[in-house]
Amino acid sequence: MEILLNKLKQLNFKSFPGEVAHLKMAPFARPAFDLILKEAHNYKPSAVAVVICFDENNKPYIPLIKRPVYNGAHSGQISFPGGKFELKDGNLFNTCLRECFEEIGLSNIELLTELSATYIPASKFMVKPFLFYCTQKNPLFNIQEHEVESLVRLYIDTLLNDNIIEKGVVEIREKIKIKAPYFSLNEMKIWGATAMILSELKEIMKNTIS
Repeated sequence: MEILLNKLKQLNFKSFPGEVAHLKMAPFARPAFDLILKEAHNYKPSAVAVVICFDENNKPYIPLIKRPVYNGAHSGQISFPGGKFELKDGNLFNTCLRECFEEIGLSNIELLTELSATYIPASKFMVKPFLFYCTQKNPLFNIQEHEVESLVRLYIDTLLNDNIIEKGVVEIREKIKIKAPYFSLNEMKIWGATAMILSELKEIMKNTIS
């Protein structure tokens, strides 16, 4: 895994698959990207932290969070730690660091590379992902209960397993359902922007390993 991390550090996100990988896990009703960009002129910039951590057995995983149920577009969904850009941040990288610490208490992380941005029409967020690795083995998490219901571990070997990809109906909010592909993990459905970002990471890792 250390060899893979070193390889990831040397990659340039401009050569990443981006939308091609995103579309593999995009909701079926999602408009074409060029149409989305026309709608996105009033988007809200945001950033998420995709962090590779190592457990007590040195197995790599990505910490995801389950959002609590609330009256909003992302109620109850599985996502990365992250959030909206604030002026005090100065840039999206700092937004990412701040949100990661606020939501799961993780600060001992180092940047590997950027990932491709994607737009979320439901909430008008333009999301910029940053890929990190945690420098502390088996880190302790301090969850912000107001924004995080629970922490979910997605192990890298699970992500690279194509058998966890399924297609079906996902629920956005009460009585609102759409058809989409998703990663099935312990009876949870990881879909939407989170699944699209993971899809790009999965392709990058497979190409880097090969």
